[in-house]
Amino acid sequence: MINKFLRLIFSKPLLTLKLARPRRIRNAIIFLCKNKGNMAQLYKRYQGIYGTSDNTLIHDELVEAAKSLQSKKDLFILPIIDWGFRHQRPQQLALSLGKLGYRVFYFSTTPLMGAGMQKYQFVKQPFENVFVCKLNAATTQIDDIHQNEMTNVIRDSYQIALNVLMTELEIDSPVLVLNHPYWFPLAKLSPHFLLGYDCMDHHAAFHEAEFEGILDNEKELIINADFVVTSSSYLSNKVSQVRENQIVRNGCEYEFFSNVAQWRSSKKTIAGYVGAIAEWFDIDLLIAVAEKLPHWEFQLVGSTAGCDIREAMKLPNIIFIGEVEYGNLLGYMDQFDVCMIPFKLTELTKATNPVKVYEYLAAGRAVVSSPLPEVLLLKEKVFIASDAASFANQLQFALASMKDSQLLSNWKRWASEQDWLIRAKQFDKIILERNDRIAD
Repeated sequence: MINKFLRLIFSKPLLTLKLARPRRIRNAIIFLCKNKGNMAQLYKRYQGIYGTSDNTLIHDELVEAAKSLQSKKDLFILPIIDWGFRHQRPQQLALSLGKLGYRVFYFSTTPLMGAGMQKYQFVKQPFENVFVCKLNAATTQIDDIHQNEMTNVIRDSYQIALNVLMTELEIDSPVLVLNHPYWFPLAKLSPHFLLGYDCMDHHAAFHEAEFEGILDNEKELIINADFVVTSSSYLSNKVSQVRENQIVRNGCEYEFFSNVAQWRSSKKTIAGYVGAIAEWFDIDLLIAVAEKLPHWEFQLVGSTAGCDIREAMKLPNIIFIGEVEYGNLLGYMDQFDVCMIPFKLTELTKATNPVKVYEYLAAGRAVVSSPLPEVLLLKEKVFIASDAASFANQLQFALASMKDSQLLSNWKRWASEQDWLIRAKQFDKIILERNDRIAD
């Protein structure tokens, strides 16, 4: 992987020189050295920057494909993550709204560079009605949208790019959905768009005081958006102090996760986790639980960026699988006896509606979780534990429950009612109601 990364950055030396700022080099070194297994994640991010800037053939074909489509409405999504980073709420809603007839344009968080006068570029069509697009930023700056405010240079360049795209595709008044307040300076330049804010995280919990500008943008966005959607009761209550909002919780791709192999008892008991192993992951809790259950194996599938796993790696029954492509998850989940969500209880996780709880139940696996507010609402379906002793006990109770076929069937039936397409229909209803209100 290191050789692939080096070939990538030397493939366009002029671009590499422009990108090689001290802060970026320092952050990359820290990212790679802090934990094992993060090179693939860094490579994927920079592959998006280097690999698509001159792919005009694909772009032209996708533009023609987009022009040929008839849609009920054009939807622009300015996301919190790039399309290929992890398959989460932004991508799932984009795909599901595309299935409902929207023509969806999902824009990259990393700008288009080295493309001359080209203002925008289509890079992928993951579904018939969904297009992934990059905008030209007229700079080699790559913002971290969690920490940086959008500069005027990038804002103005993005606006020009959007105008060109809309002209070429004959788009009049799209729905613009922001996943993060970073994009609000751009949205303010487009008053004729129907503006929505999909608030899926407590962004203040990601930031220090130095990032107050981002939080100010969020307050202004909440006030000025035509509609605001929140993903949890905690977020809804916070936003409701400013304005009304509607909850559209996370969901699961039921058809995909319900294909996890039926549970069978085996000699080796595996407790599994799928997702980011970051600062909100309670690694100390996991270590303590693993020590209490030495004959169990704890398999963790996901990137470890942001979490110190050195002590955990000393235990033979904690296995770090690393980042796995979304389409390959089932092969690992087939082996899980029970699933777990060992999170710290912080302002960030209090606001979280964990996608994985829906996915685990769709897979027909018992779930043991820390007492997150959104999980407590599901306490009849999830085993709750607040410390290492109770977590270890609940894992054993969860394993025993796997013998109850009726209980497993009930979990899966409930999960089928939490499919992303159902969530998209809720989103669609909100958009239509807001459009009708504006028309009146």
